[in-house]
Amino acid sequence: MLYEAGITICAPVHDAVMLLLPTDDTFSYRLHYALYLMMKAAEAVLGEGNALKVEAAIYPHGTHYTDPRGESIWREVKQIPSIAGLPQGHMQGKTGTEIKPSIAAVKRLFE
Repeated sequence: MLYEAGITICAPVHDAVMLLLPTDDTFSYRLHYALYLMMKAAEAVLGEGNALKVEAAIYPHGTHYTDPRGESIWREVKQIPSIAGLPQGHMQGKTGTEIKPSIAAVKRLFE
């Protein structure tokens, strides 16, 4: 559904997806539409009225997700010369903004 809506999917990440959204005045609309589509996809599998709650974490360019459980391995990986030279090799664990809307709030936007 995301692909058919023209939303760029960068990667699947376990039980999530990484999306690439423009940072213009359409950002909020596109983000909430992506959340809506994910809820509708859950309903397609689980049956009408069984939408799953979805969340978003926004990581603007120059930031990345960090998890305390992976800090030690990330410190080791950043020592590899070919990775140390990349921009993400110099980031200091900047984090994103979380959005946790209610199912009803998102559905009201598009139904």
